[in-house]
Amino acid sequence: MASNQQQIQLSRKLDRLEEEISRLSDLNKEILKRINELELESNYPPENKIRKSYIKHIKKIDRQLEAGNYKVYKTFEEFERAVKRAR
Repeated sequence: MASNQQQIQLSRKLDRLEEEISRLSDLNKEILKRINELELESNYPPENKIRKSYIKHIKKIDRQLEAGNYKVYKTFEEFERAVKRAR
């Protein structure tokens, strides 16, 4: 059976290990967060990196959709025909 002194030493070591695990866990979370940010930046560039004319075009389309200016097609084939006619 471990003496009281040994139990105290083991308890201190356990506390230090728990602190280290917590620190490593926090570090791991920060690394994963940064990786996620980098992936988002590579797939979806920030707005200041996109051409202004494209942003204006998208905002115009958004306003038209919000105003109800869109058409609903009954079938996908009907949609395809409309797209071909528009070309």
